[in-house]
Amino acid sequence: VAGGRRAGPVTSLPVWSRPMDQVWCVTSDGLRGCSPQEVLHLAEVIFARTEGNPMFGMQFLRGLMHDDLVTLDWDQFVWTWDIPTIQSLAHAEDMASLIVTSLARLPQDARNVLAVAAVVGTTVHVNLLRAVMHERKSKSGPALDPLFVIDSLDAALSVSQQEGMVQSTGPDVYRFSHDRVQQAAYSLT
Repeated sequence: VAGGRRAGPVTSLPVWSRPMDQVWCVTSDGLRGCSPQEVLHLAEVIFARTEGNPMFGMQFLRGLMHDDLVTLDWDQFVWTWDIPTIQSLAHAEDMASLIVTSLARLPQDARNVLAVAAVVGTTVHVNLLRAVMHERKSKSGPALDPLFVIDSLDAALSVSQQEGMVQSTGPDVYRFSHDRVQQAAYSLT
């Protein structure tokens, strides 16, 4: 990168919002055991809050589950939610605040790893991330056992991937699922 320009072509791939019927289908598929008709109102709320953006829709639904606003009743094996309560939630000013809230729910180790990864770049190889984490931790205290760094890093990346913050793009390579996730993680530094 010289003078703020990248060497080589840059391709931008737009992520189009999904129409309401697709958000409805995805919500219905995600809440197995519910009929599409049962999830219609929930899908409408997700669509309204996220403008149909698929990544933000999943983050919003995960947040509802985390806050026990969408729950699985294990006795009846049915999903439950309360639309008026969900609708009464304070509206996120923008998608960045939704992501920051999602990051805040992650364990501290995962947030630390994502913050370092955000500085490294959009895509990061685990070996580079491991070296940076090891160097960072050894400068802030006594030298760490490299196996501790490996276990901690692997666990943090696994949680981050489960929560949709990063995606594996190959053996030991991860990338942020969205540029706004990287920006929010960068703000943690």
